[in-house]
Amino acid sequence: MQHYTFHYFDAIHFKSLIFTLFLSFILIFLPKMFKSINIIKYSSFLGYCALFIKLVESFYRYFFENFRLPDTLPLHFCNFTLIIAGFYLITKKEIYFNILYFFTFGAVASIILPGINYYNYNFFVYLFMINHAFEIIATAVGFIYLNGKISKNGMRISIATVLLLFIISYFYNNIFHTNFMFLNDYVAPFFSFIKPFYLYRIILILSFIIIIYVLFYIYFFINKLFFEKPKGENKIWNILIYFLFLFLFLLWT
Repeated sequence: MQHYTFHYFDAIHFKSLIFTLFLSFILIFLPKMFKSINIIKYSSFLGYCALFIKLVESFYRYFFENFRLPDTLPLHFCNFTLIIAGFYLITKKEIYFNILYFFTFGAVASIILPGINYYNYNFFVYLFMINHAFEIIATAVGFIYLNGKISKNGMRISIATVLLLFIISYFYNNIFHTNFMFLNDYVAPFFSFIKPFYLYRIILILSFIIIIYVLFYIYFFINKLFFEKPKGENKIWNILIYFLFLFLFLLWT
């Protein structure tokens, strides 16, 4: 079987990125194009799709991409977030939306710089991109159609959740020699200058917490600047502004 090496912004990256952006646009704005769509049922459908995609991706990694079984568990940040996205779209609970919102930066970063080293089939790259795009789709659907709100309590629970993920991943990694939450190896090669390795771990964990805090204040800044208008005018435009802020913030970090 031929083994391919993934490179940032090569042909397969651009093709999968364009496809993912097009798919995301369609799924987010489909209820605007067809007014007869019941948004409650539609969002639930997207939630089940998110969970199904996660299941398919795990099976695909094991059977077609030769991942070890311990590596297919959803302990990575974005895999966990996709499950939260599915639960939110199905249940519509605010706590799930808060965790989803604060964790979606991982999906944006992964679409820009996918964490793929090698792959056997091109389909894996597309599946990886769609997997992460569904987190962004769920966040946008929550803001645009489901009146999702962010709270300080939601921020605190999100920080506690990510710390719990780090703790679980630390012990799991030591037992099964995996790299969940990037605790056993650098998140990307260009971070390898950080020495000793325990310092990298400390910076990694603190970075997640700081980003969650920053996203909390970005939300209220944008909400005050753009959203507090009579009758919620230009809501979709304001959502796009939020994702632009998030994109620029991730590029800066």
